[in-house]
Amino acid sequence: MFGRAKKLTVGSLVMAMSVILAVAVAEARKIPRVDNFVILIDQSGSMFMEHKERKEVKALLVKKMLQAMNQRIPELGYTAAIQVFSPEETLIGPQVYSRHFFEQEIEKLPEEGPIFGNVTPLGTEIQELDKVMGSFSGKTSVIVISDGEVNKGKDPYEAAKYINHEYTNICFDIISLADSAEGKETLRKINALGDCTFADAEEMMSDLVAVETFLSNALYMEVEDIAAEEMKVQEVAPNIITVGGGYFGFNSAEINEAAWTAIANVVAEKLGSNPGSSLVIEGHTDSTGPTDYNQNLSERRAEAVKDFFASKGIPESKMTVVGHGETIPRVSNSTPEGRAVNRRVDIRIVD
Repeated sequence: MFGRAKKLTVGSLVMAMSVILAVAVAEARKIPRVDNFVILIDQSGSMFMEHKERKEVKALLVKKMLQAMNQRIPELGYTAAIQVFSPEETLIGPQVYSRHFFEQEIEKLPEEGPIFGNVTPLGTEIQELDKVMGSFSGKTSVIVISDGEVNKGKDPYEAAKYINHEYTNICFDIISLADSAEGKETLRKINALGDCTFADAEEMMSDLVAVETFLSNALYMEVEDIAAEEMKVQEVAPNIITVGGGYFGFNSAEINEAAWTAIANVVAEKLGSNPGSSLVIEGHTDSTGPTDYNQNLSERRAEAVKDFFASKGIPESKMTVVGHGETIPRVSNSTPEGRAVNRRVDIRIVD
């Protein structure tokens, strides 16, 4: 079959799976992508200068944008905080996110301040997040709102790498007010440490849809019911196909052959269009049950997918399997729907 598969898109595969398995579509609801978030706001001298494009003081733009964001963040039980610099100060939290209490603190943010002598230790402040995040568990979004300018302290990228290493499942979600090439490069490098969200503050100020898009990518996602989430096949990023845990027997690595044949066709088509590419097959579980059991189950499911693909003609030499257990959830495990999303196999097509 390899290289001669019937041409299928992931989109058509999703439709086919819905018909084959009679998936019921329920009304979507919001669940948390993360368990915690902290908003790190740059209030150094450059943030009290006018934005070159918007012709407004950056700090004022930030305040308006945060007010719009706060009205749209769902109250889903996040542990949250707001941290500002310079000087370094925790405005609120860590505590259970409340729109009302966050609104009160956002209202206090200054709209003007000293420019000269107000240094910009972005890297140092990123590393100091250690103090705020010490009590966090689960997935965390660090929302950095800055122009990326630095004139004192640690290198921001190296500081972000340190935090990324110290805390598992963390994303640096960036809202950029950069109006210099250096600032833009700094923020992009930090953001690239993970599969995280990057947004331009100017666009968010101009379009409330952009605000919703940022928040839905960073903090929450919309889901159907548990059964529907477990039966999803979707391309979550270019050349990354995610297959829900419903395509296996309960608590087993047993494969639904009819469903996985259609998935194998899509994968073979992608490999055939790029002969130098290969597959990384990654098994994932939710956090329910013993850690060792989950690790073993994720490995067995990844191996089962590899064996099935091999039986359909995909060369074993092109496939690598990895079991991640419960260590890399897509979303928070705090809801039944979130746990359903996290029970999955990711198929990565790599060059």
